Amino acid sequence: MSFRVIRAGQLTTVQDLGRQGAQRWGVSVSGAIDPVALRLANWLVGNSESAAALEITWVGPDLLFESDALVAYCGAECVAHVAGQPVPRGCPLWIRAGERLSMGSVHRGARTVLAIAGGIDVPPVLGSRSTHVRSRLGGFHGRRLMGGDHLTVGELSEDSTRYMTLLQSRVGTSSFLRANWSLHEPEGPPVPLRVLRVIRGAHWDQLSPRAQQTFRESSLTVSSQSDRTGIRLEGIKLTLVEDSDRFSEAVVCGTIQLPPGGQPILLLADCAPTGGYARIAHLIAADQPLVAQLRPGETVQFEVVTMDVAREQLRQQAAELHRLRLMIRLKQETS
Repeated sequence: MSFRVIRAGQLTTVQDLGRQGAQRWGVSVSGAIDPVALRLANWLVGNSESAAALEITWVGPDLLFESDALVAYCGAECVAHVAGQPVPRGCPLWIRAGERLSMGSVHRGARTVLAIAGGIDVPPVLGSRSTHVRSRLGGFHGRRLMGGDHLTVGELSEDSTRYMTLLQSRVGTSSFLRANWSLHEPEGPPVPLRVLRVIRGAHWDQLSPRAQQTFRESSLTVSSQSDRTGIRLEGIKLTLVEDSDRFSEAVVCGTIQLPPGGQPILLLADCAPTGGYARIAHLIAADQPLVAQLRPGETVQFEVVTMDVAREQLRQQAAELHRLRLMIRLKQETS
């Protein structure tokens, strides 16, 4: 099974759940910035949750399917069409060979994830198919997709085969068929303000009490100088009580660093494994999907919480994902 990229969109890359365990060799984790969207989209087409998919930023691609395909997208809403008909998010879609899926502008967020039954079949590097563009590692030749690229998908799972066959039996002569159900994805807080929960970082106490209060109470603006490495935040200037030289230390997606300029940087999936700036806070894992959808010009506010709260929020998110996984399986077996 294969498809061709007619138009690549602004930034479309192959991503899975990331290159875990390779940081000790100086390799970034990478992976989907919205891992919840990746899991949901994969489940909708019968893939394992970690299967490689396409992460789409701002503007999506046009794809020509050379074989019958089962697809779904989750994350931010996107203007998507097949044969001139709209394609909703969170809904499995059977597409006939020779048809095009056109994905336009992403709105109410920044990124969406398109999963294809079988998963994107590119060679794994250090246990992951994720793309790290700066080091040209993984993904499709280590780069973003371009018009004319030809990609293949892997072997279908039993779940994918069964559900694809069911939809195909109902499609008749149509170019595509939407499932008669869709996934109602959890919505983040309405823009323009998002509250992001963080725990104190290793260097939190190096902020003065006044700087700590400023960090908690201020609204910060997402800078246009943001990418998959990190989000630069503007609107405050924090200083450390003791700004001494320090060795580079471990950082991960979600670490909030304070560079000499005093404007925080919230690191994302393509960040390096180490960094030399003060680590003043860390985003709780349950709020990573909110960060994935931030757009330049939007504002955020930080709420400092305890580790117990962070764990409980992650537990609740896992329970909700488990519920959605069971619902998807039930729909695929009975609808």
